[in-house]
Amino acid sequence: MRTSITTAVKTVFGLAFSIMLIAGNAVASRAAQSSTDPVQSCMTGQGQVNGNGRLALITVQNNQQSIYLTNTAGTPRACIATLASTAQAQLPSWSPDGQYIAFVLAYSKDGGLSQAFTLYVVNADGTNPHPVSTPVTGLSYSWSPDSHHIVYSQQGVLTVTDLNGGSAPLLSIREAGDFSPAWSPDGNLIAYTRNDGLYVVNADGTSARNVSNAAHNLPDSADQYPVWSPDSRHIAFRSTRDGAGVEQVYIVDANGNNLAHVSDMKFRNDTDRTIAWSPNSSQLAFTSRAIPAGSNSYVLIVDANGANPHRLTKNNNNETHPAWSKDGKWLAIQVALSQTQQGVYVVDVTGSTQHNLTINPSDLSPFWQP
Repeated sequence: MRTSITTAVKTVFGLAFSIMLIAGNAVASRAAQSSTDPVQSCMTGQGQVNGNGRLALITVQNNQQSIYLTNTAGTPRACIATLASTAQAQLPSWSPDGQYIAFVLAYSKDGGLSQAFTLYVVNADGTNPHPVSTPVTGLSYSWSPDSHHIVYSQQGVLTVTDLNGGSAPLLSIREAGDFSPAWSPDGNLIAYTRNDGLYVVNADGTSARNVSNAAHNLPDSADQYPVWSPDSRHIAFRSTRDGAGVEQVYIVDANGNNLAHVSDMKFRNDTDRTIAWSPNSSQLAFTSRAIPAGSNSYVLIVDANGANPHRLTKNNNNETHPAWSKDGKWLAIQVALSQTQQGVYVVDVTGSTQHNLTINPSDLSPFWQP
């Protein structure tokens, strides 16, 4: 849903994005793509999708996935990359400069997806899809704000790679158990998860410190999935510190001060863990599934100070994967249209206007160009 940095990674600017995924096995070479590669450029569609406000999503047609670009109207669409029939793209994200798309590829020739994951990057025009990680059993990643590097966790060890796959460890002491790295938008810090809390380290790998559980008095893995606010002042995360089986969203300052939960509502921890900050750092959107079991998930919006929690829509279908548009006016969400079909809706922040963008059997995991 974690050990010394190369001299190339010294100064970075922009926006970071973090996600968590369990992964493992198989990586291809950086050489030219052949017809047997699991990711192929397609670069076809109903028309060119240019300008601001571009939305990327994963489409599923005839049990085969592709990555498409579109806009808030859903048309035109342009195909970026298509995957082998035994492959899946999971939790994709734009680079902060909008020039690349990264995703975790789940692939094996025999369809054993749980045994074959690697990190891929493709140009936004669909050219040059290629892997940038070695085979790993645990993989989570975040873009550097300058879009030149990605920090990821390989088997619980933090590593920085460039877009050609050249990598070096982040921390001087390699200690397996670090996951969910998140690069701060100002480029100065990287947050990540350890069993005893959330940590923050300087981008050069120095001065790691616990910012959510300095007393080390919480159960293992209580605090997870850090996400930076766009102004780099706060970190939002999910925590089970209030009781087993329930989960809340918390925020903490980058220096570890002012730890607070942003809602008194408690939720089951078996749902999508996406947390999306509004572009002005004033609100959070995340997926919630209320207790008791059997209730549908929905997207909740709350002010960063915990005020005004409310549902984005009044829909009865499960909602997941909220993504905020750059102008702050829209959220894209994944909606269960049926037991077997997923769709993408674009909803204005008041919840009063909704557009169903789905024209294929299924659309998944929407994400806006920065």
